[in-house]
Amino acid sequence: MKTLYIVRHAKAVSRHLPIPDIERTLSERGQRDAHVMAESAYAHGPVPELMLSSSAPRAFETARVFAQVYQYPVDRIRTYTNLYHDTDTDTLLQLVQRLDDAVSTAMVFGHNPLCSDSAHGLAPTFRHAMPAGAVVCIQFYVSSWAEVAPGRGVAMWFHDPKHKLSNPMPVAPIHALQTPITLSFQPASSFDAERFANDLQAFYPIRTESKTHRQVTYFDTFDWRLYNQSLTLQWETPHLRLHALSDNCQHDCQALSSLPKASIRASDLPAGALHQRLERVIDIRALLPLFDCTSQYATWRLLNSNDKTVIRLVIEHHTFTNAQGSSCPLTRVCLKPLKGYAQDAEHVQQWLLARGFIPSHAPLYALALAALAITPNHYTAKPQFQLAPDMPAEAAMRSMLRFLFRVMRQNEAGILNDLDTEFLHDFRVASRRARSAVGQIKGVFDQPTTLRLKQDLASLGTMTNRLRDLDVYLLRQADYRAKLPADDRAAIEPLFDLLKRDRKQALHRLKRKLQAKAYAELMTRWETFLSAEPAESAAETAPNAARSIRKIAQKRLVKLSGRVVKTGHLLLANEDDERFHELRIDCKKLRYVLEFTGSLFPQPEVATVIRHLRKLQDVLGNFHDGCVQQETLTTYAEQFQAAEAQATQQAIGQLIDVLEQEKQACKAAFAKRFNAFAASVEGKNQPWKRIKT
Repeated sequence: MKTLYIVRHAKAVSRHLPIPDIERTLSERGQRDAHVMAESAYAHGPVPELMLSSSAPRAFETARVFAQVYQYPVDRIRTYTNLYHDTDTDTLLQLVQRLDDAVSTAMVFGHNPLCSDSAHGLAPTFRHAMPAGAVVCIQFYVSSWAEVAPGRGVAMWFHDPKHKLSNPMPVAPIHALQTPITLSFQPASSFDAERFANDLQAFYPIRTESKTHRQVTYFDTFDWRLYNQSLTLQWETPHLRLHALSDNCQHDCQALSSLPKASIRASDLPAGALHQRLERVIDIRALLPLFDCTSQYATWRLLNSNDKTVIRLVIEHHTFTNAQGSSCPLTRVCLKPLKGYAQDAEHVQQWLLARGFIPSHAPLYALALAALAITPNHYTAKPQFQLAPDMPAEAAMRSMLRFLFRVMRQNEAGILNDLDTEFLHDFRVASRRARSAVGQIKGVFDQPTTLRLKQDLASLGTMTNRLRDLDVYLLRQADYRAKLPADDRAAIEPLFDLLKRDRKQALHRLKRKLQAKAYAELMTRWETFLSAEPAESAAETAPNAARSIRKIAQKRLVKLSGRVVKTGHLLLANEDDERFHELRIDCKKLRYVLEFTGSLFPQPEVATVIRHLRKLQDVLGNFHDGCVQQETLTTYAEQFQAAEAQATQQAIGQLIDVLEQEKQACKAAFAKRFNAFAASVEGKNQPWKRIKT
């Protein structure tokens, strides 16, 4: 067995100080918290034989405090610069996999998001956030560090400074994460049930019960919405069941005559508790099959000399099969102690351990994910860039664009298979973000490259516009019906039928474009370009390539926020629909630049700006959507001029009138939202002005 502690550095001094981020040290509170965490970890887990730390002072200082408590020589703490600079979980994983197998327990000190993401990936049942100073203890039932992999760990306990007691040097309370009632074990090698039974009968007579079989399909959304709520959805004919991830306790159940083969939407299910619960969690996303689990259970009763059952053993044989048809077998022996026979349970447990069986307390779901090499939360469309302030702008741009092109690639199959509308939405948002990055962070590529990249990204937006517009209208069917008087709602249905027909045609056209040679060449061209090492750019062709990303971001944020404030004040003085549209575009540009570079500036203030900006964007976006919907509905109304379709035309006219009222409500709400945003960026309030470059 191997034990890994992951420790996030304790509280550091403020980001507002005029020093590089990598040089920040622990604050006084951080020093105190580190001592508390070290004392608590020392009291509850094995002593680490090896300590590894980020080279950043705040991480190394945390490691030094732990070393003092554990009496570990400070000069033996190994430091790694990539634990600071890299945020990819492979960084920590590869470091652990290369550890000497003579070491049984190791402790790693690092930063977020690397610490949190690594802990979540290695131990699937661990769902806690990791604030500064947090410690999680993860055990792996493996003989070599090289066998450590995502999903194979079990989080044994976790604690953080927020749970301190009131006495001067408290031991922080431990959050126990695993308390198995049934003890589960996996054989270290191939399992021979007949030989196993013969060996065990030397100690206990065995009575076998009838074997049972199960066939279960597990589902989740593409972006792991159930998993992130610690839930699993399981189909076992004829029931669809929602279970808790940690203990497999059933939440809701729905009997169904059949199940769609490709995907499930909440709207596909009959009304009831399961429908409501899923709708709250997954919204409009489709549930996709993750894997099938075919299981055989053989229950053995172990008897004492009085012929009484003292233990039940369940021999489980599972076969996991992923969506591509690849299969992995897994065998478990589950020991179920019976009340009054604790000594027998201990005897059998020790017998299993002596035969090389490995304790396996992870849920079957987690074991299946690990066996099939499925990584939970492998996908996110939301940028979470952690850029170093002195990072060259070209390197930062390449990193951002690589992420955004990867998001587009990840959504292609979902669009082509029409699994749900969010695949196209995420694809479009990624392409818009990429185009905005190229347009707003200027001068990092030469002019021909920049122009070609802008043109290619614009073409991706153009070819997806029509389908996305139709998706939006069809997603608003219930809202459109609700806007009409009850007696007129049936009249709007022919409009939805027409929209569905047009959507089918638009989807067909988009599929052809996505499968065309031109699209493949476009994506490959830019992926190759972004993966290559940056060439030394001449100052006259790419003047900002070597400049620090923070300097460029600071200048751009000052300009964009000033433009938004100026345009907003003009709108307050004189309403103009076209200016509303201009302001919406400028707000979107500002939001994207903040998403890309916000980590370079003081976080609480940046979060405040984004919060007010988002609320302002909601008003501007709703106003723009109302304008576009009115124009589109007017065009569709012309197709219902026949006498038998006049009711539909009139219903569309009513919708247009309601949309006009909503547009006026947006205008009325604008002043309050704009003034709140302006207050967060005017004068000395701008977070990006507080940093001296």
